Amino acid sequence: MAGILAVTSFTTTMGAFGIMIEDRAKKITKDLVVSPIKTTSLVGGYILSSVIIGIVMSLVTLVLAEVYIIIGGGELMGITTLIKVLGLILLATFTNSAIVLFMVSFFDSLNAFSTASTVVGTLIGFLTGIYLPIGQLPNAIQWLIKLFPVSHAASLFRQVMMQAPLSVGFKDFPVEYVAGFKEFMGVTFSFNEYLVTPIISVVILVVTGLLFYGLSVVKLSTKRN
Repeated sequence: MAGILAVTSFTTTMGAFGIMIEDRAKKITKDLVVSPIKTTSLVGGYILSSVIIGIVMSLVTLVLAEVYIIIGGGELMGITTLIKVLGLILLATFTNSAIVLFMVSFFDSLNAFSTASTVVGTLIGFLTGIYLPIGQLPNAIQWLIKLFPVSHAASLFRQVMMQAPLSVGFKDFPVEYVAGFKEFMGVTFSFNEYLVTPIISVVILVVTGLLFYGLSVVKLSTKRN
Protein backbone atom coordinates (compact mmCIF):
# COMPACT_ATOMS: atom_id res chain seq x y z
CA MET A 1 0.00 0.00 0.00
CA ALA A 2 2.88 2.37 0.74
CA GLY A 3 4.38 1.72 -2.67
CA ILE A 4 1.07 2.31 -4.40
CA LEU A 5 0.68 5.62 -2.55
CA ALA A 6 4.12 6.68 -3.72
CA VAL A 7 3.36 6.11 -7.41
CA THR A 8 -0.28 7.23 -7.47
CA SER A 9 0.64 10.90 -7.68
CA PHE A 10 3.10 10.05 -10.47
CA THR A 11 0.68 8.15 -12.70
CA THR A 12 -2.30 10.41 -12.06
CA THR A 13 -0.39 13.64 -12.68
CA MET A 14 0.95 12.11 -15.88
CA GLY A 15 -2.61 11.43 -16.98
CA ALA A 16 -3.59 14.98 -16.06
CA PHE A 17 -0.74 16.47 -18.08
CA GLY A 18 -2.14 14.56 -21.03
CA ILE A 19 -4.55 17.49 -21.42
CA MET A 20 -1.57 19.73 -22.16
CA ILE A 21 -0.35 17.31 -24.84
CA GLU A 22 -3.85 17.11 -26.31
CA ASP A 23 -4.17 20.90 -26.44
CA ARG A 24 -0.76 21.12 -28.07
CA ALA A 25 -1.59 18.40 -30.62
CA LYS A 26 -4.89 20.04 -31.53
CA LYS A 27 -3.25 23.50 -31.73
CA ILE A 28 -5.53 24.75 -28.96
CA THR A 29 -2.53 26.27 -27.20
CA LYS A 30 -2.05 28.64 -30.14
CA ASP A 31 -5.54 30.02 -29.58
CA LEU A 32 -4.81 30.44 -25.90
CA VAL A 33 -1.46 32.15 -26.52
CA VAL A 34 -3.06 34.92 -28.61
CA SER A 35 -5.73 35.46 -25.95
CA PRO A 36 -5.28 37.86 -23.00
CA ILE A 37 -4.20 34.89 -20.86
CA LYS A 38 -0.52 35.03 -19.96
CA THR A 39 1.63 32.06 -20.94
CA THR A 40 2.81 31.71 -17.35
CA SER A 41 -0.80 31.56 -16.18
CA LEU A 42 -1.58 28.95 -18.82
CA VAL A 43 1.31 26.69 -17.82
CA GLY A 44 0.56 27.35 -14.16
CA GLY A 45 -3.01 26.20 -14.75
CA TYR A 46 -1.81 22.91 -16.22
CA ILE A 47 0.55 22.39 -13.28
CA LEU A 48 -1.98 23.34 -10.60
CA SER A 49 -4.70 21.12 -12.02
CA SER A 50 -2.34 18.15 -12.26
CA VAL A 51 -1.11 18.68 -8.70
CA ILE A 52 -4.67 18.89 -7.38
CA ILE A 53 -5.60 15.72 -9.27
CA GLY A 54 -2.51 13.96 -7.90
CA ILE A 55 -3.34 14.94 -4.31
CA VAL A 56 -7.02 14.02 -4.59
CA MET A 57 -6.29 10.64 -6.16
CA SER A 58 -3.62 9.96 -3.55
CA LEU A 59 -6.15 10.68 -0.79
CA VAL A 60 -8.64 8.33 -2.44
CA THR A 61 -5.90 5.69 -2.63
CA LEU A 62 -5.09 6.24 1.05
CA VAL A 63 -8.72 5.63 2.03
CA LEU A 64 -8.90 2.48 -0.08
CA ALA A 65 -5.58 1.29 1.36
CA GLU A 66 -6.85 1.72 4.91
CA VAL A 67 -10.04 -0.17 4.06
CA TYR A 68 -7.97 -2.99 2.57
CA ILE A 69 -5.73 -3.13 5.66
CA ILE A 70 -8.71 -3.22 8.02
CA ILE A 71 -10.36 -6.00 6.01
CA GLY A 72 -7.10 -7.92 6.26
CA GLY A 73 -7.17 -7.68 10.06
CA GLY A 74 -5.08 -4.56 10.49
CA GLU A 75 -5.83 -1.35 12.37
CA LEU A 76 -6.40 2.24 11.38
CA MET A 77 -3.28 4.39 11.53
CA GLY A 78 -3.03 6.86 14.37
CA ILE A 79 -3.43 10.62 14.04
CA THR A 80 0.32 11.25 14.13
CA THR A 81 0.95 8.65 11.43
CA LEU A 82 -1.91 10.03 9.32
CA ILE A 83 -0.49 13.56 9.50
CA LYS A 84 2.91 12.28 8.39
CA VAL A 85 1.34 10.34 5.51
CA LEU A 86 -0.59 13.43 4.38
CA GLY A 87 2.64 15.44 4.43
CA LEU A 88 4.36 12.77 2.35
CA ILE A 89 1.49 12.84 -0.14
CA LEU A 90 2.06 16.57 -0.65
CA LEU A 91 5.82 16.08 -0.97
CA ALA A 92 5.53 13.12 -3.35
CA THR A 93 3.00 14.96 -5.52
CA PHE A 94 5.28 18.00 -5.71
CA THR A 95 8.27 15.92 -6.81
CA ASN A 96 6.37 13.59 -9.13
CA SER A 97 4.52 16.39 -10.89
CA ALA A 98 7.85 18.13 -11.55
CA ILE A 99 9.38 14.97 -13.05
CA VAL A 100 6.28 14.30 -15.15
CA LEU A 101 6.11 17.91 -16.38
CA PHE A 102 9.68 17.67 -17.62
CA MET A 103 8.91 14.38 -19.35
CA VAL A 104 5.77 15.61 -21.12
CA SER A 105 7.54 18.78 -22.27
CA PHE A 106 9.22 16.58 -24.92
CA PHE A 107 5.95 15.27 -26.38
CA ASP A 108 3.76 16.82 -29.06
CA SER A 109 1.94 13.66 -30.13
CA LEU A 110 -0.81 11.90 -28.18
CA ASN A 111 0.35 8.53 -29.50
CA ALA A 112 3.89 9.05 -28.26
CA PHE A 113 2.60 10.28 -24.91
CA SER A 114 0.27 7.27 -24.52
CA THR A 115 3.11 4.86 -25.31
CA ALA A 116 5.42 6.57 -22.83
CA SER A 117 2.69 6.52 -20.16
CA THR A 118 2.22 2.78 -20.60
CA VAL A 119 5.94 2.05 -20.41
CA VAL A 120 6.57 4.34 -17.44
CA GLY A 121 3.48 3.13 -15.61
CA THR A 122 4.72 -0.46 -15.85
CA LEU A 123 8.37 0.28 -15.09
CA ILE A 124 7.68 2.42 -12.04
CA GLY A 125 6.10 -0.53 -10.23
CA PHE A 126 9.42 -2.36 -10.34
CA LEU A 127 11.46 0.74 -9.46
CA THR A 128 9.46 1.29 -6.27
CA GLY A 129 9.40 -2.33 -5.15
CA ILE A 130 5.66 -2.88 -5.62
CA TYR A 131 5.78 -5.96 -7.83
CA LEU A 132 8.84 -7.53 -6.20
CA PRO A 133 10.73 -6.81 -2.96
CA ILE A 134 13.79 -4.78 -3.79
CA GLY A 135 16.02 -7.35 -2.10
CA GLN A 136 15.10 -9.97 -4.71
CA LEU A 137 16.49 -7.89 -7.56
CA PRO A 138 20.13 -7.89 -8.77
CA ASN A 139 22.52 -5.49 -7.05
CA ALA A 140 22.84 -3.28 -10.14
CA ILE A 141 19.06 -2.86 -10.29
CA GLN A 142 18.93 -2.17 -6.55
CA TRP A 143 21.41 0.67 -7.01
CA LEU A 144 19.31 2.07 -9.84
CA ILE A 145 16.21 1.93 -7.65
CA LYS A 146 17.97 3.73 -4.82
CA LEU A 147 18.92 6.53 -7.24
CA PHE A 148 15.31 6.91 -8.45
CA PRO A 149 13.63 9.76 -6.49
CA VAL A 150 10.16 8.17 -6.45
CA SER A 151 11.67 5.14 -4.69
CA HIS A 152 12.63 7.41 -1.81
CA ALA A 153 9.00 8.50 -1.54
CA ALA A 154 7.99 4.83 -1.33
CA SER A 155 10.65 4.26 1.32
CA LEU A 156 9.36 7.15 3.42
CA PHE A 157 5.77 5.93 3.13
CA ARG A 158 6.87 2.45 4.25
CA GLN A 159 8.82 3.83 7.21
CA VAL A 160 5.80 5.76 8.44
CA MET A 161 3.07 3.22 7.72
CA MET A 162 5.06 0.17 8.89
CA GLN A 163 6.55 1.68 12.04
CA ALA A 164 3.86 0.41 14.42
CA PRO A 165 3.43 -3.05 12.82
CA LEU A 166 7.20 -3.62 12.77
CA SER A 167 7.59 -2.60 16.40
CA VAL A 168 4.98 -5.20 17.38
CA GLY A 169 5.77 -8.00 14.94
CA PHE A 170 9.55 -7.85 15.41
CA LYS A 171 9.59 -6.92 19.10
CA ASP A 172 11.75 -9.86 20.20
CA PHE A 173 13.91 -10.10 17.08
CA PRO A 174 17.57 -9.02 16.95
CA VAL A 175 18.22 -5.52 15.64
CA GLU A 176 20.35 -6.90 12.81
CA TYR A 177 17.49 -9.10 11.59
CA VAL A 178 15.03 -6.20 11.60
CA ALA A 179 17.51 -3.99 9.74
CA GLY A 180 18.02 -6.70 7.13
CA PHE A 181 14.28 -7.14 6.68
CA LYS A 182 13.79 -3.38 6.18
CA GLU A 183 16.58 -3.28 3.60
CA PHE A 184 15.17 -6.31 1.77
CA MET A 185 11.65 -4.86 1.59
CA GLY A 186 12.73 -1.34 0.62
CA VAL A 187 11.70 0.26 3.90
CA THR A 188 15.18 1.69 4.22
CA PHE A 189 17.97 2.27 1.70
CA SER A 190 21.69 2.02 2.18
CA PHE A 191 24.69 2.52 -0.08
CA ASN A 192 27.27 -0.02 1.03
CA GLU A 193 27.41 0.67 4.78
CA TYR A 194 25.82 4.13 4.64
CA LEU A 195 22.16 4.20 5.72
CA VAL A 196 19.97 6.79 4.00
CA THR A 197 18.10 8.67 6.73
CA PRO A 198 14.55 10.02 6.29
CA ILE A 199 15.89 13.58 6.23
CA ILE A 200 18.16 12.76 3.30
CA SER A 201 15.27 11.15 1.41
CA VAL A 202 13.15 14.27 2.01
CA VAL A 203 16.00 16.49 0.78
CA ILE A 204 16.37 14.32 -2.34
CA LEU A 205 12.66 14.71 -3.11
CA VAL A 206 12.64 18.47 -2.54
CA VAL A 207 15.80 19.08 -4.59
CA THR A 208 14.52 16.80 -7.36
CA GLY A 209 11.21 18.69 -7.49
CA LEU A 210 12.89 22.09 -7.68
CA LEU A 211 15.41 20.87 -10.25
CA PHE A 212 12.85 19.37 -12.61
CA TYR A 213 10.47 22.32 -12.32
CA GLY A 214 13.39 24.56 -13.27
CA LEU A 215 14.35 22.34 -16.20
CA SER A 216 10.71 22.24 -17.30
CA VAL A 217 10.49 26.03 -17.36
CA VAL A 218 13.62 26.22 -19.51
CA LYS A 219 12.40 23.47 -21.85
CA LEU A 220 8.91 24.93 -22.28
CA SER A 221 10.35 28.42 -22.85
CA THR A 222 12.66 27.08 -25.54
CA LYS A 223 9.83 25.19 -27.24
CA ARG A 224 7.61 28.27 -27.14
CA ASN A 225 10.32 30.36 -28.77
